Amino acid sequence: MEYCQKNLEKTAQRGEFTGQIADQRSLGSDHKLMIIGLTGRGAEIFRQAKAGQFVQISCGNITDGSGINKSGPTLLRRPFSMAGVRREFYRGGIGAKREDEILGGVQNDKGVDQNDKSGAQNNEGGDEIIYVEIIYRLVGPGTNWMAGRGIGEEINLLGPLGNGFTPPDDRKSKIILAGGGVGLPPLYFWADQLVEAGYENVVGFAGAQGKDLFAGELNKDDYDASEPLQSQMVIKQWARSGTCCIAATEDGSFGFTGSVVEALERFIDAHGDGPETYLYACGPYGMLKAAAEAAQRRKMVCQVCMEAYMACGIGVCQSCAVLVREKPSPASPHKGGQGTQYKLVCSNGPVFDAEEVVWELVKTRR
Repeated sequence: MEYCQKNLEKTAQRGEFTGQIADQRSLGSDHKLMIIGLTGRGAEIFRQAKAGQFVQISCGNITDGSGINKSGPTLLRRPFSMAGVRREFYRGGIGAKREDEILGGVQNDKGVDQNDKSGAQNNEGGDEIIYVEIIYRLVGPGTNWMAGRGIGEEINLLGPLGNGFTPPDDRKSKIILAGGGVGLPPLYFWADQLVEAGYENVVGFAGAQGKDLFAGELNKDDYDASEPLQSQMVIKQWARSGTCCIAATEDGSFGFTGSVVEALERFIDAHGDGPETYLYACGPYGMLKAAAEAAQRRKMVCQVCMEAYMACGIGVCQSCAVLVREKPSPASPHKGGQGTQYKLVCSNGPVFDAEEVVWELVKTRR
């Protein structure tokens, strides 16, 4: 444990923190949105988090200072990308009143007053509160434990971990964000940061198996179904940054019928692309491989945010290794692209240049 703690502290801008759940609600049939409020050192560090980084959440109560969960359904922490890091949030979804403007008491399904200022919303001490948004899918005992937590309850997390996306040098570049499944959340965060930094030419692509399986909130009321390849304000988490997107479902229940990469290529064929186009992708293996191949054919710069099973999240257990091609170095420029080496998704990634990854040997995540 001492070695793990030292490894965690190698980078000053991360740590172990206990926050309070400020909100939790369902997104479609399989996903949940959890908002965690952090103060003090946690708020200071997470304010500087980058899209593409992730957190490791303990699915149980940690009370002995060991950093190990001994009371919940899982021993190991669970990794989750961040869907946003904000100074305010809107309870009940985007479009609702800001939390500090809500009057009166509203209880959640556990009987907890959602407007009670004694929990994560309490700012009587003057501490800054930073809200970390996590979107997760219910798949096992860990995420089901998280789904059972109520507003005001404490939750322990490590982060921010890993390395995030790198923006283009030119703020006029065309930027495409493509996500599938639980690969969508970090791209919501990335759109927030890109737009805040002055990038205006950003479009999103969201993929799911069906309309109730998007890891986000659909704006169905204003959606023009007759134009599935026309970018619209479809996903509310992207709409908050003014980012239009195209939605695709494999069963044809919403938006474009087909995969998100198929929609992306059809869109590019209609609108054109060029060397100034940057593609950022996150999702399951098959989708990332297809996105990387599409980017290579079109000579687009592509960064992928990879998924992997991991136990520690800080480079100790070595369970998330991925084979990549070596880049040229100043000392040995002639060796670039010939050799390969293993890198860790948790500490070297999870964001990689798509052309680096040896896709044929990437272990698929089931």
